[in-house]
Order: sequence, then structure tokens, then C-alpha cells
Amino acid sequence: MPNWAWGLCLVLLLTAITFAVNRYNKRAIAVAAFHNVIWGGAIALLGTGLIDYKEASVASWLTLSVGLVAFNVGAVLANFSSRSHRIDTGARADLSEGFSGRTEIVTRPMLAVLTAVYFAAFTIYLVLIEQRFGIATLFTDPVVIRGASDPTYLEGIPLPVRVLLYIGPFLIAIFGYKEAVRNPLPIWLRLSAVALIAVSMFALLQRTNLFVGLLLLAAVLVTKPHKKASGLAEPAAGVQARENLNSAKRKGKLRLGAGVALIGVVGFVAFQAIGGALGKEGGQALSTGAVSSTLERSGLTEPFIYYTGGVAAFLQLVDSTNYEWPPDEFEGAILVGDYNPQTWGARTFSPILKVIPGIQRWNEINPFIDTAVWTNVFTSLEPFYRDFRALGVAFGSTAVGFVIAWAYMRRFKSPRAFWLQAVLVSTLPFATFAFKLNDTLTLVCLFLVLVLTLTLSPRVRGYLQRTRVDDRTEPNEAN
Repeated sequence: MPNWAWGLCLVLLLTAITFAVNRYNKRAIAVAAFHNVIWGGAIALLGTGLIDYKEASVASWLTLSVGLVAFNVGAVLANFSSRSHRIDTGARADLSEGFSGRTEIVTRPMLAVLTAVYFAAFTIYLVLIEQRFGIATLFTDPVVIRGASDPTYLEGIPLPVRVLLYIGPFLIAIFGYKEAVRNPLPIWLRLSAVALIAVSMFALLQRTNLFVGLLLLAAVLVTKPHKKASGLAEPAAGVQARENLNSAKRKGKLRLGAGVALIGVVGFVAFQAIGGALGKEGGQALSTGAVSSTLERSGLTEPFIYYTGGVAAFLQLVDSTNYEWPPDEFEGAILVGDYNPQTWGARTFSPILKVIPGIQRWNEINPFIDTAVWTNVFTSLEPFYRDFRALGVAFGSTAVGFVIAWAYMRRFKSPRAFWLQAVLVSTLPFATFAFKLNDTLTLVCLFLVLVLTLTLSPRVRGYLQRTRVDDRTEPNEAN
């Protein structure tokens, strides 16, 4: 069957699976539905033929289907965790009584230290850029810094500094979410901090860091616990009180929707702006003749490739019979080839293996593959396929679906549980692009959650609970 027919079948399959998950695990339907919408949109766009991607075999489409179904199976299996069931039920009972759940992850002094550490690392980055390229080059010709001639420009930055730069995305979520700080900051300070951090990420000449920060903020806002309007939910409160409650709920949903939409707009504008500054506007794709005139005129070739190209690349990878490892050294800045060796764990655990000398691991920067256009991203299923082929896709995707759904279901247990699930959920939009759960940036965010929540000892947490009522009696700062 042609790509469009397979695409239609998979979209229908994902729709049916979403209804099935809703029946067997309503508490995780948000995770499954979001995953399925992300994948369904990419597959549907791939089937439009706006880019004439190469046709894929039945085996490759079936392998992709196994991965999509397996994620939903994992989400359903999370429902059989009796521990998560008790936690979720208890959390909902608390929420029904007006308890909104605790989501503070830092105090003001802790946030100040974290922000200072990030900007210290950013300052070191600027100093090194000045020594190597000249600081003015950031504004006049950023392609010289990050272009085909020097794709690994960050390799000259000491590893500890690069790791500390990953604090930036986490700071965007903390400053963007009022309840992340025990004594919330005024809105003008929060927005100023978010803007300043975003500008610093522009200077890093990378879109991923900013995207991760915005997606983490969106995940926090969408999955946060909601307070019940005091006194309005009593059965005897009357018709007017119930109408007021419903009105308050609608306004809350509208504000949330507007906030998430704004994050999406900012992310898209940033994507296009940084891509334009770096000359990444789909030039290679346009030169092949595979891009339709409609898509070319729209100016959206680059985001279209980012969204759909990984799916086409994964299909071509499964069809590849080139089982050679890519060379460690090669001429030119870009390596093109459908390298498809079985890596037996070296791909999935690459971030861990990099610190173990003498062990062969897969380079985290993939070779490009020709799908009618060049791309070097292969969806979130790629590591499992490279390591263990179709069985890896089945079991790996099931595990990912289970872990994210389980974490989401128990998100109201504690601040740590809430922020851990937010980090995991924020990786879902990358599903058609790359596997982000083993990405260094994601691991740093998870580590930050563990460290920051660990610093809030039981004594401090008890203090927070005792002073919560007192805080409500103090004059509120600007929202």
C-alpha cells in the first residue's frame, strides 16, 4: 500500500486505541490521547504527500504500528498497579475536599542560587565564544559558530559547564509556574526572568533547550492540581453558587488554554527565528524537488520536516540492509548513509556508556538518511529498534507507556512526584522526533527534581504545611 493508505489506517487505529484506553484506564487517558494525537498528526501529514517521501515496506509500517500500540498497552497496564490506584484515589479524595496538593519545589534562596549557577555557566560560555569566534559573531554571523563547518561547537565547552547550561529549561518552568516557589514571586519578576533566560538560549544557538523549557512549563500547567472554589461546591449552596462555580471553572480553563496557546506561539516563533538565523530553512529539502509547491510557498518546510521526517526516517531505517557501523571519522561535516547495525543496548544506554572507557557506543548524533530529503532523527522508537529490532520496539515502547502513565497517575502524591511526571510528560511531543527519556537534558532535569525535593527535609515540609494557612492570611502579591 502507498504511504497515504498506511497513514490513514494508522490514524484510524490510533483513534480506536484511544477509546479503548479510555475504557480500561481513564486515569491515564490524557497521556495516551496526547501520545496518539502527536503521532496521528505526523502520520497524517506524511500521508498528504506535501513531501514526496520514499515509499516504505509492509514490514516497516508494521514495526511502527507495534510501537504505537505497545505504548498504549503500557498505559493500560499502569492501571493494574494497586499502589498507584490507592495514591490516585486518595489524591482525588483530597482534591474533592478542596486540597490542591503541594507543588513547591524551591524556596526563594534556592531559586536564587540555581539562577546564579545557570548564568555563571552562561557567562563562561560567552567568554569561550569570545575567545574562539568573537562575541559580535553571535549577532552578525551565527552560522560561523554553529554551521556545517563546525557542527560540534559546544564540544569546546567544558562538560560541567554544558551540564549546568541544562538548568535553563528547568528555570523556565519554575519561573513560569507561580506555585513552584514556596513564597511566589511577583508576576513582573517571573516574566522578566523567563524572558532573560529565553534570550540566553537564543545565544546558545540551539532550539532544543528552549523547547524543552517551554514544554516542561506547559506540562506543569496542564497537569497541576486545581483548587476548588471555597464554599461554592456545597450541595445546598443554591443555583447561583453552582453557576458561579461553573463560571470560575470555565474562566480557569480559558486562562489555562490561553497560556498553553501562548507557549505554543512563542515556541513556533522561536523555532523559525533561530532556524532562520542559522540558515536552517529547508534548503536541502527544497533542492531535491521532493517538496510540493504548496508547502514551499508556505514557508513551513523546515517545521514540516522536523515533525514528519523522523517517521519517514524510521520507516527507511527498518528497510535498510546496511548493517555496517558508521565510521568514527569521515570527510566533510555531514555523514549520509542508512547505517543499520544491531547495537545490543549501545544506543539506548549511550548516555551511560559514554562515561565508561573502552566500550563501543552509538554516537548520539546520528548519520543522515535519505528519505527523499535528508534527516538524522528517527522518532522515539529508534533506540529500541537499533538495539533489539521489533521485539525491542514492542517491549521498550510498552515500558515507556507504563512509566509515563504510572507517574502521571500518582502525580498528586508529593512535589517530587508532580515534577517527575511533568518532566516525563514533557518528552511526549518529541515522540515523532527523537527518544528524549535517555537524553542528557532530560536526565539533568530529573536529577534536579530529586536534588531540589531532597533538600526539603521532612522538618521543612512540615513547616511548609503549618505555614500554608498563615501565608493565605498575608497580603497577596501581584499574580
